[in-house]
Amino acid sequence: MNPGQDSTANTLRLRMHDAALENRAHRDELRAAFERVLDSGRFILGDEVQGFEREAAQYLGVPFAVGVSNCSDALVLALRLLGVKPGDEVLVPDFTFIATAEAVLRVGAKVVLVDIDADTLCIDPLALEERISPRCVGIIPVHLFGLPAPMGRLRAIARAHGLWLLEDAAQAMGASLNGRQVGSMGELAVFSFFPTKPLAGLGDGGLLCGSDEGLDLQARALRQHGTSGKLVSSTMGYNARLDALQAAFLRVKLARLDARNDARIQQAGIYDRGLAQVQGLRLSARPLGARHVFHQYAIRLLDGARARVQQALWAAGIETRVYYPVPLHEMPPYRDSAPFPRASAAAAELLCLPLGPQVDEAAQQELMERLSDSI
Repeated sequence: MNPGQDSTANTLRLRMHDAALENRAHRDELRAAFERVLDSGRFILGDEVQGFEREAAQYLGVPFAVGVSNCSDALVLALRLLGVKPGDEVLVPDFTFIATAEAVLRVGAKVVLVDIDADTLCIDPLALEERISPRCVGIIPVHLFGLPAPMGRLRAIARAHGLWLLEDAAQAMGASLNGRQVGSMGELAVFSFFPTKPLAGLGDGGLLCGSDEGLDLQARALRQHGTSGKLVSSTMGYNARLDALQAAFLRVKLARLDARNDARIQQAGIYDRGLAQVQGLRLSARPLGARHVFHQYAIRLLDGARARVQQALWAAGIETRVYYPVPLHEMPPYRDSAPFPRASAAAAELLCLPLGPQVDEAAQQELMERLSDSI
């Protein structure tokens, strides 16, 4: 929805996302999955969750995957598994969704914000090295909007300083870097299955996965009150389980994830070609070897043009979105007086355009023409 506008004030012809249309393509299989769970009588964990975890781990190329209630809880569980404690510092990009930094506070540690790369919008390795202190224990790179963060450079920094890497891959299921899936390049990784994400559930859901099989059983205990299946807790845990119905739906959609991402990549290519020469606009980088799955297609509108362009598209019945209008360093829980010029610029300039089955090529062409005319 356009900021400051009532969604009923205008009839939108083109929306950012249409979950109903996306699900219609495999309605029969989703219904069959629902019936299977209904008939099983197993609604919490059980065979469906185990089946999804096995299939997700195989897809990602990781030793284990644990289904959890949502990605925010997955982040907290991951930090617990990594032994983060009060007084520790964790490096987080300044330009990302709140949940990344929030999880650090939830385990009592301190967020240390890092500016982003102006071209990719992901965490900047050079800026990161300047923020490392003796109290830092790890880095949470975010694969923002479906683009892999520069994991090779980040791994080298992490090794040099004795830090761990926790991949926030909430927006990037199916993305890869030099043929390696995101989620398989750090000690641990988390994913979101919120209904707009690349692997979209029909409700909330998340995944915690890792390269150290020794953490598998610990993760499963933490998601269920710190127990190993019996009514005895060995540590303080959480009620953070993925339910069987969501797991069954996700199994249907995981089998179609690559095709879904391929379609969005093709649509992004149309935008890339159509907008490449538009003055007053900047496109994000496409690093060599990175498979960007375009959870969002983001452009930069320069010289204060964003509000004008967004309003013109809204008036034409075309929805766009601003992610994220306030960088973390300006929010009270994470306030930091250090300069973050690239994150601040992105917050002021970024606009995301519609992608998905509700967007045909004619709609993309109209959007680009109207956008160009309004700059």
